[in-house]
Amino acid sequence: MKGYRALCAPLLATLLLAAVSCGDGTSASTAQRLWTMVDLEASYHGNSTCVNPAGLACNYFVEKGTSGNLILQFKPAFSESQPMGYITTDFWANYPQIWLEPMYILVTAWNANPAAANRLLDENGKPSPPIFSIGLQSAFWSPFWQTYYVEVPVGTPSTKYTSTKQLFDDHLVMHPGPNRFASIAPSDLSLPSAQDISLAITTRAPNVAAYLGTNKVEDVAASSKTETGWLDGVLRPFFDFGTDNFDADANQVIQDVPLFLFVRPDANGVLTPTGDANVGGVAPLFSHVPGRVSATNRPQFGALWRLHFVTLPPKARAFSTGDEPAMGTGAPTINFDTMVGRVALDATCFDRLATDGLTACIWLDSQRTIEDNLGEKAILRTNLQPACPFVMWKGAPVPFEPAPPPVMMQ
Repeated sequence: MKGYRALCAPLLATLLLAAVSCGDGTSASTAQRLWTMVDLEASYHGNSTCVNPAGLACNYFVEKGTSGNLILQFKPAFSESQPMGYITTDFWANYPQIWLEPMYILVTAWNANPAAANRLLDENGKPSPPIFSIGLQSAFWSPFWQTYYVEVPVGTPSTKYTSTKQLFDDHLVMHPGPNRFASIAPSDLSLPSAQDISLAITTRAPNVAAYLGTNKVEDVAASSKTETGWLDGVLRPFFDFGTDNFDADANQVIQDVPLFLFVRPDANGVLTPTGDANVGGVAPLFSHVPGRVSATNRPQFGALWRLHFVTLPPKARAFSTGDEPAMGTGAPTINFDTMVGRVALDATCFDRLATDGLTACIWLDSQRTIEDNLGEKAILRTNLQPACPFVMWKGAPVPFEPAPPPVMMQ
């Protein structure tokens, strides 16, 4: 454990909240802290006095969008050697477990039809809002929900049931449904638009097409939606990322996977984030288990991550647009724009790309390549857990809902 101890000491100086597991069961700080979207927005307004997870910039999570409104930022990253993107809604420090909580959806029948077909409708013919069991002020707040379909009579006013107490007081019949990621949001905060996502990508890479192909940004934006739900009799806006997009164990504890953040020592030996694109893992560290992804490109893991700081060796560096001109025309079939932002284990390989192609470099753009090439001593597990649902996976939009089961013809 000596290597972990050596990493822990300098890293503490870079964290406003030191929540690093030092490998021997101790922790740099045991104080629990939860940042909801309310806190992330307040951090943005706090400027130089902000209190932010992992000591990141005040505008790391919330920023002004292209329309001048405040948005949650879309974060381009890599996973499984392909581009991916996510949005951060909540952030925990030193929580031993994050739990599923119940969410209730009203239906007027329970039969062979899909539950969505039986939703109670409001006066405008739209599905009635779901009912949250807890809010942001609860110490047990979680955007990870176990949905329950609650039977109500046909003709029930959509405003009759607006709290969980009412549901249980009337002893209504309930049926378990799928897990769902949905986070209650401040009224003045928005999800990123297609224009916001396009800007976030082109800030990292030369063009959107390098990440997504053509005309796919709108579909990425459609991976999440703004809805309203009841909480103790009050309608609250929330951001909905759909169902079946995270794992929970038999005890209803949410299972996290690693999110790798690159760091390196500064002139004083203090580990500092490099600012390179993060890398998303797919399974427990060093497990070598593949992540479960649906046939429609919907990851069924993730959403809850655990930050792992990865110390880069001296020669490691991210490929940039400035590295492209040196390659000439030696590899005309390779679109090097797609490599911008990826970290190479030894950047001297960039001189060989024109002749040897992409195999000239070892790219640290997946969990396995980080584990295999840097090893345990370079990877520092922390007690910091962000909720970051996918909206883009392997260069393609993530569908809002899983594909429906096939209809059996009679």
